[in-house]
Amino acid sequence: MHKKQPFDLRRLVRVYNFANILFNVWLAYRGIRLSGNGLSFFNCNCLDRDYKRFSIYIDIFILSRVIDFLDTIFFVLRKKQSQITGLHVFHHSLVPLVIYLVASFSMTPFSGFLIVMNALVHVVMYSYYYLATFPSLVPYLWWKRYITRIQIGQFCLALVYFCLGYLLLPRFCDDPPMVAVVTNLLSALIFLVLFLSFYSGTYKKGANAESCQRQAAAGSAQGGRLAPATGRQLDGHQTKATTKVE
Repeated sequence: MHKKQPFDLRRLVRVYNFANILFNVWLAYRGIRLSGNGLSFFNCNCLDRDYKRFSIYIDIFILSRVIDFLDTIFFVLRKKQSQITGLHVFHHSLVPLVIYLVASFSMTPFSGFLIVMNALVHVVMYSYYYLATFPSLVPYLWWKRYITRIQIGQFCLALVYFCLGYLLLPRFCDDPPMVAVVTNLLSALIFLVLFLSFYSGTYKKGANAESCQRQAAAGSAQGGRLAPATGRQLDGHQTKATTKVE
């Protein structure tokens, strides 16, 4: 397949991304409504009249995150293998599994908070992907790194939420869903570490490399070449190191 030209899926991907925006808006709205406008997130028990509806809601969420693997298929068909990172595959694989395990142990609104938060993040993410399908808008999409920051913030908020759940639920519940709490807590911690590592490797190092290139260009304009790592001229004249640390 490496000899074939990439498929032009721009229109299909555009429709797919727009559909994901609408779906995740609905997913967040539905999760908030099922949890009593967010007031029942710390509720230990799902009411009998809401159990079936909440169960269907969880199943729809899990199915949607499995369908998200279409992102990977589109990357392959468009020959954008560089975007198929280990984090990308791991994230898309683990999220449906975690929610399935959590729902198996605890079908309560407590787990709904994570779904609502994840859906809102996906609204932002797929909005970026949708806009990126328009070549004229690409120069204005400077805020890509902030999507990763939002994802990191999501996991930080999840850690706080589940730590509170670990501390408070045993005080108010006869049978607190502690297995679900610990599972969510560990998964949020794992994702936080992985996304921080990704952000540092992708944006921090990229910014430092760009800074070194600017220093090298400035040194050339002054008649000397700058060593990338030290910021010193290589023609025998020493200067101060100017490595930028962000």
